[in-house]
Amino acid sequence: MSKKSTCLIGRVSSLASSSSSTANPTANSQDDVQAIVSPLGYKSAVWKYFGFLKKDGSTDKTHAICKKCRSAIKYSGNTTNLSGHLIKKHGIDPHEACGNVVDVSAVFSPQKLNHNSKRAMSITAAISNLFCKDMRPYCVVENAGFRELHHTLEPKYTIPSRQFFSDTCIPKLYNDAKDNVKRELMEAKRVALTTDSWTSCTTEVYVTVTSHHIDADWQMKNFVLQTRVLNDSHTGANLAAVLREACEEWNIRDRNPALVTDNASNMTVAGAEAKMTPHIKCFGHTINLATQRGLKCVGATRLLGRVRRIVTFFHRSTVATAVLKEKQKLLGIPVHKLKQDVSTRWISSFDMLERFLEQQAAVCASLLDRKIRKGVNDIHTLSESDITVAEDMVKLLGPVRTATTIMCEEKQPTLSVITPLRAKLLVHYLDTEEDSALLGEMKETMSRELSQRYKDVQQVLHIASALDARFKTLPFLSEEEKEAAFQRITYEALELWDQKVNSEGEDEENMDQEDGDGDSETVRKEVMSYFGENPIPRDDNPLSWWKDNAIRFPTVAAVAKSYLSIPATSTASERLFSVAGNIVSKKRASLCVFKASRFH
Repeated sequence: MSKKSTCLIGRVSSLASSSSSTANPTANSQDDVQAIVSPLGYKSAVWKYFGFLKKDGSTDKTHAICKKCRSAIKYSGNTTNLSGHLIKKHGIDPHEACGNVVDVSAVFSPQKLNHNSKRAMSITAAISNLFCKDMRPYCVVENAGFRELHHTLEPKYTIPSRQFFSDTCIPKLYNDAKDNVKRELMEAKRVALTTDSWTSCTTEVYVTVTSHHIDADWQMKNFVLQTRVLNDSHTGANLAAVLREACEEWNIRDRNPALVTDNASNMTVAGAEAKMTPHIKCFGHTINLATQRGLKCVGATRLLGRVRRIVTFFHRSTVATAVLKEKQKLLGIPVHKLKQDVSTRWISSFDMLERFLEQQAAVCASLLDRKIRKGVNDIHTLSESDITVAEDMVKLLGPVRTATTIMCEEKQPTLSVITPLRAKLLVHYLDTEEDSALLGEMKETMSRELSQRYKDVQQVLHIASALDARFKTLPFLSEEEKEAAFQRITYEALELWDQKVNSEGEDEENMDQEDGDGDSETVRKEVMSYFGENPIPRDDNPLSWWKDNAIRFPTVAAVAKSYLSIPATSTASERLFSVAGNIVSKKRASLCVFKASRFH
């Protein structure tokens, strides 16, 4: 440091010392400011904060003195170092403060949207829908890629915090959706419920309840009402309590709720204690039980075991997989992977056999290839008789799979399909002379299991089929069963007519007896007229038919809507399990019960 700079700093320090030691600090501070004088004619904004030291009539312009901290900064006609001092030491940009310099980026960058503007609110609503429809975690709004995308699409929009979505947007969306569902359920003639349970990755057991009804436009409507953690044991009483609470929460107790569950004994108790009738056992679950029994026959178990070992070998060996692809291309066989079955799903066993038969030639050629021969000492190709049995099993189970697929339909009635489909399957299970011993045993087992089901709700199923315009002639029933279904529909139609008359304020005691008989006759003629028409084609939608013909058969249509709204399976509840990993995943393993339910 030069001698002159040292003397200058000393003078500034002595000036500051004298200021602090005076009895009137305000006055002395004012003297200091006057001693540091901003030069006249200097236009730079820094001179608002800097000046030169003036004492005894002379001004020292070799150093500029900061008015804030009394630091002496070397000055040689350039104010760059003075501006740098203000920015680094005091956080002041003198040009921005004085408005002498225009920020070009601020001029050309778009003005941010007000969060209450229509555009901002619509974007926020769209992000909220993304969370719900795609079941994404809230942390998506913090992801760099997501923020970059939104900045590109709408740079004026500021993405709210994840907490804003979790505490404000989603609860509002949930409440709005719940109110809309409640309004729809209140307008329904009848509501049916399905329920089932599943276990999350956090080993918590959830119980899901879904609703089903037909709206005024004859459209099938399904809603997931709730998904709740059930920490108590899954007794029938506890499950009944869940069902009753759901009915109370959604105000559907007076909608004569029916119940559809699997065949578990606790579900049977739950339906009885909750007083929900009819209680329909899932037809898909029933088919699964019957088919699983058939696949447990000794010969079927042996065949599936051999196929399973071959498939497992190819799944575990990369070399074998590569060889299989080569053989597939050489033989002109579709390049498909072999399918592995799951013991609890008979359809997966069917798929495994079907795929194996498709790839059998390529599999056999691969197992004989020298590249993998050393690793297949305990693997044997199927014999000719084994292939024949596998083909018979696929032929037997093919229609069963088709029946299961039909029952998964959600836009058309399925309760009315149980009786005709069950009758078809029982005919399919009849033994023939061409059947092998194994196939005959499987048919007998599956037929026995299926025929003993649904005896307690047989009349309900018959009525539902009769009210489906595709099956109204009931060719799969005896004459006695047809007549019983006809009489029951007539009885319920008359009951609905009486309820309608009472709701319109008619006094039954003062009604003329002949008028009453005339009303009854009108209803009977309506029922007879409905059954007198030809059924519609099997591939038509019965709900569309009822929409077009409800005016002609108003009372029968009301009865039909009550029955056809009941699903034949609990697929709606079970279908939720397939997306459960997205709802309660490793990223959202700590969801509370209330928040978890909102995603449904």
